[in-house]
Amino acid sequence: MKYLALAALILCPLSKAGDWQSDLSQSELTYAVNFEQLPLNGEFKEFAVDYSHQQQLRVVVDISSVDMSNSDINEAIRDTDWFDIKSHSQAVFFSDAINTIDENQYTAQGTLQLKGISKPVTVPFSWNSANAKANSATMVGELTLSRSDFSIGSQEWASGDQIGIDVTVRFDVQMLQHASK
Repeated sequence: MKYLALAALILCPLSKAGDWQSDLSQSELTYAVNFEQLPLNGEFKEFAVDYSHQQQLRVVVDISSVDMSNSDINEAIRDTDWFDIKSHSQAVFFSDAINTIDENQYTAQGTLQLKGISKPVTVPFSWNSANAKANSATMVGELTLSRSDFSIGSQEWASGDQIGIDVTVRFDVQMLQHASK
């Protein structure tokens, strides 16, 4: 009985009835890659995160909202060698399972579809619902993806000599709870 109560306490923040949706105005999704050994940062300005009480996490990113704070770079990364925005306007992550690691620490196992390629991905994150508002929580995490897994930066950029292969993705998402449907 003790173990059942402990499991309920650990899973409680993510299993409460109701669905959660991101508040874009209070959230950010950024990434960093090395360019000639120097960090180069970017962000996606349009994305949505949904978490349902059935333990499913869904993230949809509008790839055309990518911004690296440089108009020339922004134009270049929209091309077919990079994000190929004309053919692939969205990236989607959908979880198969969410596992508890520690109090408020989780991993979401699922599939990331980016540039028409689907790969299994594990997303570690923390969930903090100790905010002033009872119906809000913060989801924060970081993971590293290989851009070559999704054919981002092909042709002359594929080697990783100028632009690193590993991309660090960070997110800090304000989640708002809604009643179950």
